[in-house]
Amino acid sequence: MAPSVSQQPSAQAAEPLAHDLRGQGRTTQRRHPFQALVPCAATLLLLPFFLLGWSEWMHPARSEADPLLEAGEASISWRSMPLTSVSRVALLVLTHNHGEACEISTDRRKALAAYMRSQIEILPLPQVLMMSSQELRADGWFPLVEAIQGLPYELIGISDISGRTKMFCSKVQTAVQVAVHTDVVEQVRAAVAEHCGPLSGVCTEAQSAVTKERFYTWPVKQTKGHVAVQLQIGAVRLSLLSAHLDTRDNDDNLRKRLGPAIGRWSAVPGVSVLAADFNNRIRASAASKLCGQLSPDSLATIFNATSPTFRHDMRLTELEAALLQGVRLSGGGGDRLSVAMAQPATQNGMALPTYKFPTLQNDLLPDAVRHQAPMLFGADGSKVCHKEPPSIGVLDSVAWVHDPGQFGVSQVAQPIWAMMPGSDHAIVGARLHIEQV
Repeated sequence: MAPSVSQQPSAQAAEPLAHDLRGQGRTTQRRHPFQALVPCAATLLLLPFFLLGWSEWMHPARSEADPLLEAGEASISWRSMPLTSVSRVALLVLTHNHGEACEISTDRRKALAAYMRSQIEILPLPQVLMMSSQELRADGWFPLVEAIQGLPYELIGISDISGRTKMFCSKVQTAVQVAVHTDVVEQVRAAVAEHCGPLSGVCTEAQSAVTKERFYTWPVKQTKGHVAVQLQIGAVRLSLLSAHLDTRDNDDNLRKRLGPAIGRWSAVPGVSVLAADFNNRIRASAASKLCGQLSPDSLATIFNATSPTFRHDMRLTELEAALLQGVRLSGGGGDRLSVAMAQPATQNGMALPTYKFPTLQNDLLPDAVRHQAPMLFGADGSKVCHKEPPSIGVLDSVAWVHDPGQFGVSQVAQPIWAMMPGSDHAIVGARLHIEQV
């Protein structure tokens, strides 16, 4: 069901959003387990899911047509700088599936924040920081908040959806976290932590078509969905999204949910940046070369980034096509929009898998992935080939949507990849330069 665009938030509703996003970083509403229950048989069927726990929600004021305009007009002090004072933005994007549903470690979290900090501090410092998290324990800790401590950055906003993905484990989140360098923070015209819709009171699944659109398979797999923080810095408008896609329905997620949402936002020129666990496992053609005969050489062949079939085997071209189709279905941006995915990290010409690694006790260096392939993935691929499709590929990545006639987007420097203890996913990222044409 598509979000309703007929309800527009008032300026009065938008004002506290802008204040909270700049001053405190996030605004949340908690839904009580039985608040949305109504006396009907359909609701009673969902009772076990209410007992398991409910999602934590951002409740911002929002306009589907132009959310930034609403927030900007409600916060005049944010427009003290000319809108054309910034026409180019350097953006650092990181994404990680934390895998914290059943286990967390303070030491591992600190190590992750320290690694993120090391990437942030590489000169020249980026103007905007974006962290996309999937399966992050819903206990109030966010890696970007810790990573920027003592650095010249101000947290702009956090938007998340949360729930249980495993029955007997804790709630986890899909979240996007955004910070801006203090040199340009005064030129932030407006910011919106978006997904809940212009509703009064508590945002519930039954009340909001907009909210329902953010979940892909609710009430099961409760963090498969997308969230966004949207902001404008000078003349550059950004929609920064985190997403966790379904393994077997990721194409549908892109065509019917995520793509159309981006397309509607793109009715006003800007750039949408998506960092996600796309869950795009390798194709059967590649699996036949890996399962039953995994070796360092076969892994290098399958993940050869210069091979003419690489992007097809990794289903990257399929993801781009599905996202573009979804974007254009919305009618917002039309045929002028284009979609691109970041180049994956490589080591000696081999693209580095981002999933599925064993839970390690120490960091794994990029050059060890190939040499230790039988240990990491099983001598015959047994550790990743027991499911269909196999649990391996370049699943975690960054993509962007824009109108090349309005903005240029380029990936600069080397792609980011690190395999750290505590998760079976690598943390990956990209540095982007976004410039008004």
